[in-house]
Amino acid sequence: GDASDRSRLLAEVGREFVKCQRCGTTYRVDECVAQLEDAMRDRLVTAAEVQTATVGRIKRDRVDKWVARGLIERDGEGRVRFGDACDLADEWDREVVKRREKRHGAA
Repeated sequence: GDASDRSRLLAEVGREFVKCQRCGTTYRVDECVAQLEDAMRDRLVTAAEVQTATVGRIKRDRVDKWVARGLIERDGEGRVRFGDACDLADEWDREVVKRREKRHGAA
C-alpha cells in the first residue's frame, strides 16, 4: 500500500494494527496516528475532529476543558489548532507520568 491508502484507514480504539480494506496491507495504528497528527498540525479543527484524528487519545471534552481554562484558543468558528491540542496533550501526559512516579518513589 502507498501513503494514500493510509489516509483512508479506519482504526478502532485500542487496536494495535489496522488492515487496509482496499489493498490488504496491515499498518501499525500508532504509526498511522503519528503521521496523521504531524500532517494536521496547522489545521483548524473541532474538538470532535481532534478526538477522531487521534483515535480517542485526546477526548473532545478534554479539548473543551482546555479551552474553558484558557489553555488553548478557539477561532470564531469554534475550531482549535490541531497541533496545539496535541502539544498540550503530550505535555499533560508527561506531567501525569511525573506525578505517578513521584507518588510511587520512582526516579
